[in-house]
Amino acid sequence: VVAVEAEPHVCAAARAIVAANGFADRVILEGRHSSALDLAPRACLVVSEILDVGLLGEGVIPSLEHAFEHLLGAGARTVPAGATVHAVLARVPPQPYPLNFNLAAKADGGPAGAAETRGVVACGLDASPLAYPDWHRYSGCRLHELAHELCSEPWEVFKFDFGRDAGTAGQADGGAAGAGARSGEAGGTGDGADGPRARRRTATFRVPLTAGSHRGAPNAVVFWFTLHLDETDPGADVTTAPTNSQSCWGQAIQLFPEDLTAEAPEDEGGAGPAPESSQAA
Repeated sequence: VVAVEAEPHVCAAARAIVAANGFADRVILEGRHSSALDLAPRACLVVSEILDVGLLGEGVIPSLEHAFEHLLGAGARTVPAGATVHAVLARVPPQPYPLNFNLAAKADGGPAGAAETRGVVACGLDASPLAYPDWHRYSGCRLHELAHELCSEPWEVFKFDFGRDAGTAGQADGGAAGAGARSGEAGGTGDGADGPRARRRTATFRVPLTAGSHRGAPNAVVFWFTLHLDETDPGADVTTAPTNSQSCWGQAIQLFPEDLTAEAPEDEGGAGPAPESSQAA
């Protein structure tokens, strides 16, 4: 068994645990990133946890791509085997906690919309230069701790087969709307011709808004994932959904630069807008 840990303190603790349990003669611990390794003979299994609340942010896809090229033999398996990402639209009112990004009210004390939450005011002082465009990244949260209103039902966004997508550079299955996405579009380094940015795909969804959500247009998307540890055993799935209070992960939330616009589509007879409960974003 070859174990890999790039963080020195964690690596030292892992080495002590291996020795304390009598596995020092069977476990080789490498104190560096897996991308610096090249194994011979090749391994038949890789077990990894290179995941953040948004799934791909720690670089699981490029790490596994390297593993299939330099560390694993033919027919090697991955644990987890894959993952499915789900999302839901939400209306999040101004609040300083538990969000990691600024969502304070405007300086004049008025309500703050999605585009008005970027300023930083502390003790009456304007510290706006510290503000950053939060809509360019997501943050971690636990939805049950967050004041919010759900504006849609959850929907399936992407599926990832880590063995196929990383091992054969294939494309991930589309979500419920049939849109495809290359799994290497996030979480890694390199923006050249063969880098993750060059392999990005965009999926577009039309999401029905739930009845009553007209009180506030969606200003955020909350998303989470379900890990498929074994592709043959659904009972081995692990989810970070808001319904799983035992998960060490929370959910990911990303604000929109502007509130989404709700559309009321024409009904089938062309007589006018559909009922309010049929609005979509």
